[in-house]
Amino acid sequence: MKKYFFVVITVFAVTSNAQEFKSYGTPLNIGDKNYTAPFFNSLNQLSDYKQGKDNEKKVDGSPYINAQFTPSEIVGIPHNFNMRYNAFADEVEVEKVKGEIYALKKDPEFKTILLEQGKYKLQLVNYWISSKKEVLGYLVELKAVNEIILYRRDKMNLIAGKEAITSFDIAVAPKLVRSKDRYYLKQKEKNIVEFPENKKQLINSFPNLKDQITNFIESNPLDFDNEADLIKITVFIGSL
Repeated sequence: MKKYFFVVITVFAVTSNAQEFKSYGTPLNIGDKNYTAPFFNSLNQLSDYKQGKDNEKKVDGSPYINAQFTPSEIVGIPHNFNMRYNAFADEVEVEKVKGEIYALKKDPEFKTILLEQGKYKLQLVNYWISSKKEVLGYLVELKAVNEIILYRRDKMNLIAGKEAITSFDIAVAPKLVRSKDRYYLKQKEKNIVEFPENKKQLINSFPNLKDQITNFIESNPLDFDNEADLIKITVFIGSL
């Protein structure tokens, strides 16, 4: 009877652990009964540019703004990870153990990622590109004031290479380069859209604040291509 009881308890424990692992994916550490890691995708299933190649061709440059794995946090998950952001694939990469790398699934449960010990705040959001295409991806949160939020999109683009057709030609390898920073704005219950490019577009986005915005811009020479000035505008509008 005792033996039967022990078997039942063992089966129950195994079943409970299996359910826990099913809910949270791959265990972070073998034998870690108190925590299991979030949903991961194996990078081995993704493009081979991570090995420095594109269609068997060597690629210059890096897909990362910062290629180093740093102590980071997924808000709501009681554990720290070594993570980095892949700005070409738009993925957060997690180093489970040295040399074993996974990509964090884009799941609403893992919406806020604090990289580099909180210095780099990524938000998984739906945003609109040129008001025509909605994208689910990561944006860097720069400033949030009373539901007015300024984001930046960090992006690496792959520039095609050039083959040497004749002996006089010089072959050029494909190259990953950082694209121009794009900024996005969230106001309360509205969609996340590209930040206005000038005073007129800004007023059209906040028609009820036309006089205040006009006075603010006339009193403060601002550059809509300057991140520090966009933060000033966000703080001002959020304070109204």
